[in-house]
This record gives sequence, structure tokens and C-alpha cells, in this order.
Amino acid sequence: MDSNWILIGSDVIRLEVSKNPDIVKKQKVFQLHDGSALRIKYNQTIKSRSEQFRKCGVKLFDSLHMASIEYAGADVFLTTDAQLLKSSARTDIQIRVENPLSFYLEVLDNEQFGGNL
Repeated sequence: MDSNWILIGSDVIRLEVSKNPDIVKKQKVFQLHDGSALRIKYNQTIKSRSEQFRKCGVKLFDSLHMASIEYAGADVFLTTDAQLLKSSARTDIQIRVENPLSFYLEVLDNEQFGGNL
């Protein structure tokens, strides 16, 4: 895999995770988030873009995640949330939104055959 991959965190992730009543899961996600190479601060641009996604039927936190990762300039947004994957397809988001396993298999297959993503 490409050694230039980075984990991106955001204020939105921290806020959503803080609402999780499961303390163990919350701590695990916070530990992962604390290892983020880049953290996106909530701002007016993210708020405005999130509102555009909401008009396409995307749920509030999903729209905020999408707007944050797009603002970060990421190449791909990986999520296991099937509803988020489906709703993102109804938008004009400027990055790929993929299931991590599907994306990993694509990358692995691409590397085996010498292609580039």
C-alpha cells in the first residue's frame, strides 16, 4: 500500500464520538482519532457544504463528515456505514466514498497487477 496515506480526524468526529454512551468504544475511537496526522476544525465552509449535502437527504452528522473530509482535500472517505455510502451517491461530493474492505481489495488487486489508483 501507498506509504503516503494519512488518517484525518475532525472536530465533527470528536463531537459525535463524545455522544456514544459506550465508554470502552468511545475510548478506542478517541485513541485512534488522537493518532490522526491531520485534524480538521469545524468552520463556516464545512457548515455551508454540509447544508448542501443535507438538501440531498444526507443525515446531519454524515453531511458534516462528508463536508469535513472534502474540505481536507482527501482522495477517499472510508466508511462502513451503508446508509452513508448510499446517501453520498446522491450528492456531488468531490471525493470517493467507499467501504474500507472494498477499497482495500481494489488497492490490493491494483498493486498485484502493477496499476495505479
